[in-house]
Amino acid sequence: MAADAVSIRVRVGDRDHAVLCSSGMLVDELRYVLGSAFEVDAAHIAGLVSDAGVCSPLSLVARAPQAFASNTYTLLVKPEAFTESSAEPAQPPQPTPLATIAGAANLNAVDVDDAMAILREQSDASGRLDKAAFVVGLEAALGDNQTPRSRAALAALFDVVRSRTAIHAATRVPPDCVRARA
Repeated sequence: MAADAVSIRVRVGDRDHAVLCSSGMLVDELRYVLGSAFEVDAAHIAGLVSDAGVCSPLSLVARAPQAFASNTYTLLVKPEAFTESSAEPAQPPQPTPLATIAGAANLNAVDVDDAMAILREQSDASGRLDKAAFVVGLEAALGDNQTPRSRAALAALFDVVRSRTAIHAATRVPPDCVRARA
């Protein structure tokens, strides 16, 4: 061990570790070592607390680690380190209403069998069809009936199909694909 390096005992709950510190150590280096040792986000670590309740900032520990070598300290973290995230889980995007799609792309002009044949051609060997292939395939099926907003409408239609069918889950189709054939 280097002459100025000292071992400091630090605990969190029932876990404790010896952390090797040397005088003049970078505060961030100490913070990251402590974060890794206790699986705590380093950004939430503020310092150490003695058994007597004295809180010491990490800058002091890094500057004079010898003062902390004789006791065991508790890791001092910001309260948000152990709170559950209050944010609700991300909700899937709401699909575009079909009426909006119908106004931008005249799908009535498309023969369903022709469209399905084109989509099958665009799909990969396992029958998967990503959004780009879906849009290109239906654009080909629309032919001269395309509008300036057709591409966006077809991309939105892909999202509607994706959100309203459960077949992709049962067939292990990646999240950015739909199944064009069985």
